[in-house]
Amino acid sequence: MELVNSNGLETEVTVNANDGTVLENETEEQYEENEEYVAPGNVGLSEQEAIDIATAEANGTVEEVELESEYGTPAYEVELVNSNGLETEVTVNANDGTVLEIETEDD
Repeated sequence: MELVNSNGLETEVTVNANDGTVLENETEEQYEENEEYVAPGNVGLSEQEAIDIATAEANGTVEEVELESEYGTPAYEVELVNSNGLETEVTVNANDGTVLEIETEDD
């Protein structure tokens, strides 16, 4: 069975159907690339401020914004798509607005 806590963290529990003992308890500790959930109230920048910073660094329309932890640093990942369909992801430190990374998709 899968359980999801209030932070969206998933735990998969395998229980013996005969006696009810827990056989396995696996918590999704980290998301891909060491990403973890961060509550929006726990950071210094708003989502809009992160978007403003990202769009000043790269051209495009905002497709998606995610707030998560990148190796212990809360960060907004802002995905932009330009008029040619090329995607750029700008990672912005969610506390001080520093641009941590700009990654453009290679076609």
